Amino acid sequence: MGRLSGKVVVVTGAGRGLGREYALATAAEGAKVLVNDVGRELVGGEEGEGLGSKPPGGGGLVNTPPDISVAQSVVDEIVAAGGEAVANDFDVSTVESAANVVYAAADAFGDVHAVINNAGTYHAVDIEDVDDARLDADFGVNVHGAAGTTKAAFEVMKRNGHGGSIVNMMTGFGGFPAGPDLAGYTVAKYGVVAWTLATAAAGLPHGIRANAFCPAALTRQAKGYFIKAGFASGDADTIKRFGPDRMAPLTVFLASDAARDITGRLLVFVPTGFGADAQYVLKETFVAETEGVVLPTWTVDDIEREVGALIRKSDRQGEWKAELSGHEHRYD
Repeated sequence: MGRLSGKVVVVTGAGRGLGREYALATAAEGAKVLVNDVGRELVGGEEGEGLGSKPPGGGGLVNTPPDISVAQSVVDEIVAAGGEAVANDFDVSTVESAANVVYAAADAFGDVHAVINNAGTYHAVDIEDVDDARLDADFGVNVHGAAGTTKAAFEVMKRNGHGGSIVNMMTGFGGFPAGPDLAGYTVAKYGVVAWTLATAAAGLPHGIRANAFCPAALTRQAKGYFIKAGFASGDADTIKRFGPDRMAPLTVFLASDAARDITGRLLVFVPTGFGADAQYVLKETFVAETEGVVLPTWTVDDIEREVGALIRKSDRQGEWKAELSGHEHRYD
C-alpha cells in the first residue's frame, strides 16, 4: 500500500519538469492521477534564443493550440508502471478553465483528494518596462490557475465529506527576488502565498488544508536562467544532479494523510548551491513582526526617534547587494 493509495490527485503543468515528477511520484505511491499540461513550447526555446538580454525561459509559452500528447506521454509512463492516470490539456490561465481541470478528474475517477498547483510561467519584466500583457499572463497561470482549481476542489471535497490537500508553488518568500526582471513573476507568486493562507483559513472547518513551497531545480523553464545568471553550469551532470525529481518527495508528503495536521505553511526546499557538494535544505518561512513601540499618538518626530525600535535589525540593502555581487552580468 502506497502513501496515496485510494487517493485522486490532480497535477497541473505535469507534462514536463517539476510537474512530471510530481505526477510520477504520486502515482508511484498509489494515487490515481490527472496529468494536466497545455503542451506548449517556450518562447525562444529552452535556451531563450530571440529573447535578447532577458533570461531564457522568461518569454512565456508560444501561443499555439493545446497539445495533449505532452500530458499523455506522462500518463503512458504511469500506466506502464502499473498505475492509473488520465491526460488533460486544459489551459489554467483562467479561473473557469482551471476549475474544469478538477472537475475532469472527478468525472474520470469519481473524486479528488489533492491538487498540486504546479503550472507556472514567467515573462521577463522589470520595474521600468512593466506592461499589462506580461503582468496579466503571470497572474493568469500562477494566481488565477491556483484559484480556479481550489474553487473546484473545495466543491468536490466538501460534497464528498473527506477534506483534502491543496499544494501550491511559490517563490522564495521573505528574501530578495531572484532578479529585477522577475518582478512580475515574483509579485504573482506572492499572490499565491496570500491565496494559500486564505485557502488554509477557509478550509479549516472542512478538513481541507493548503500549503505552499518554493522549489528549485534545473528544469526546462528554469535552467537557462540559473545558468545565465552564473549560479549553475550547464553540463549534463549538473543538470541531472539538480533535476526536478529531487522536489517530488515533499509533494507526496503534503498530499498524503501524514500531513493532515499541517496547513497554512510556507516552505522552502532548495539546494544549498549548485556545486558537486551541495545538499538540500527544507525549512519553513513566515511573515513576522517586531515588538514595536506603543504611544498615545504619533508625530513625525516620534517616528524618527523610534524608528530604530520599529524596524528589525537587518541591512536589507547590504543583503541585496551581496545577493547580486558577481552576477551583474546577468542583466547586461
